[in-house]
Amino acid sequence: MVHEDNNNLATSEHDDGAINTMIMEKNVEEANLITQELNDLGLGEDISTDKFRGYLCQLPQERDSPVDISTRLNFDQLDAQNELHELYRVKYYKLLQQVPRTGSKLDHDTMIEQYPFDMSKQLEEVLMCFENDGTLDSVDDEVLWEVLKCFDYTFVWYFHPEYCKLAALVDYQRLVIKNYGCMYANWDRYHMYFNTYDVEKQYAKYYVELSKKLKWGRVSNRGLYQAVKIATGFPKITAKLAYLGFHEFVSSMNYDVCFFKELDDVYFEIWQRVTKQKMSFRDAMKEVYELNRFPLRQQKMKYVLEINDCSQWEAEVAEDQVLGLIADAVKKLRDKPRFYDDYIKKKINIAQAIGLITTEEA
Repeated sequence: MVHEDNNNLATSEHDDGAINTMIMEKNVEEANLITQELNDLGLGEDISTDKFRGYLCQLPQERDSPVDISTRLNFDQLDAQNELHELYRVKYYKLLQQVPRTGSKLDHDTMIEQYPFDMSKQLEEVLMCFENDGTLDSVDDEVLWEVLKCFDYTFVWYFHPEYCKLAALVDYQRLVIKNYGCMYANWDRYHMYFNTYDVEKQYAKYYVELSKKLKWGRVSNRGLYQAVKIATGFPKITAKLAYLGFHEFVSSMNYDVCFFKELDDVYFEIWQRVTKQKMSFRDAMKEVYELNRFPLRQQKMKYVLEINDCSQWEAEVAEDQVLGLIADAVKKLRDKPRFYDDYIKKKINIAQAIGLITTEEA
């Protein structure tokens, strides 16, 4: 049995390698066709190297020196900062209680389940004090410490303890989003950029412009040249951030091509046969496979049919995923890496919620 499982695993890895090779070859072929079409039709922008260099010169210079990590806050400054951070965390907890009951709501019961101690009395004392005078001065130190530890354990964000010591940073730069399940592609870099709110807000807007205008981002030079030109419209976007945005956009698009292209159409074809023709899932997949209309998914369907195990695919198709919803549902089946723009959006939402930035600034 073990030998048979190993053979199946080897077959799966071989098929996955063949699929990846096919995808890469198809991507290169598509990129070449797109480049030719752009040149033939005059679409996109044919930016010369000299113009590209000119656009680079328009971008703001990088900081002359990295963030000052030698100047530290003194004890009085640290105490004042700690008190402020305590209020931010209590404020965020109160805000979570006002969110309608959804899967993302961190209500009292959920917090108690996630934390190994019964915090009911301590939470009540802290919240009552906060509501009475807007401070935590009258809360017992030990009680406050336990509650804040509970918050830090359950919240999706925190103030980085090392960054809190640096006098050169503001609280927005000290704020870090947790990387649950390694969801962010380069999390260890994102929170160490130390970009200000103004810079990150412009980067998020720049990334949106890339997604609108760089439909052909896989064409390396042509896409990069236009990305830099787009960056000139954002006064705080440096060449480093322009390059980062372009390369992460390309990575995101290639991921979509590799894992999602044609997949929603495959599911829809199967769904139609299962629900309307009352076919079994396997028979429906076999018929779709024999259509030979989805070259990127043929090998995977063939492998599933050969091992006679459609359980994974079958569990992924449901009636409420049909038509427009099915594409979104397919993307939810795989945890796509999140990039710097995703990190920024989450960070800005948290910063706005706790009062680091105002609604007007956002």
